[in-house]
Amino acid sequence: MGLKTKVLVNQINNLSDARYCAGMGADYLGFNLEPKSDHYLDPEKFKELISWVSGPEFVGEFHNTPVNEIINISSLYSIDHIQITDIQYIKELKKLNFSTILEISSEYFTEQLAQEYHEGVFYFLVKLPALNSSEYSRISALAEQYPILLGGEFQLNQVNQIVKDPFNGIAIQGGEEIKPGFREFDEMADILEMLEIED
Repeated sequence: MGLKTKVLVNQINNLSDARYCAGMGADYLGFNLEPKSDHYLDPEKFKELISWVSGPEFVGEFHNTPVNEIINISSLYSIDHIQITDIQYIKELKKLNFSTILEISSEYFTEQLAQEYHEGVFYFLVKLPALNSSEYSRISALAEQYPILLGGEFQLNQVNQIVKDPFNGIAIQGGEEIKPGFREFDEMADILEMLEIED
């Protein structure tokens, strides 16, 4: 099974999401590795979850963690990429050969920033508050030159337009299980099904 564009699913913390997204063909599964976060996934649970899936690459998500702690925590997990929000860590992580995804709000994502940091990132994950025409057009133009995953608040009926534009892919959010083994798939599933390549 394949998808029309690359997909990163963030904040996965349960087996239902992990297996469903992997089965649908998501390229990257993101897990919050910050111990103080509500979405934190400890090393043992992470190991258990990934033992049930194959195909995607794994992303460790950090939002409020010092770089030395990111490095130490990452060593406890079998991850392929590190997702951060602090731009000052990019160069240090690059020196240590970490593959980095920079999550950044669209209002702060400029061509000057992209030029300065693109060699140190795997992707820029640019979050749009909404797909208003001017901001979307600006980010879309930058996607012709730089590796961008588009995230944020977009509607289901906008997904096909995003796929037609020069983004490397999209980022969506996982959810919570209602009870162990039972998950009500809603917006995430709708987007993945829309992106599914028909036989």
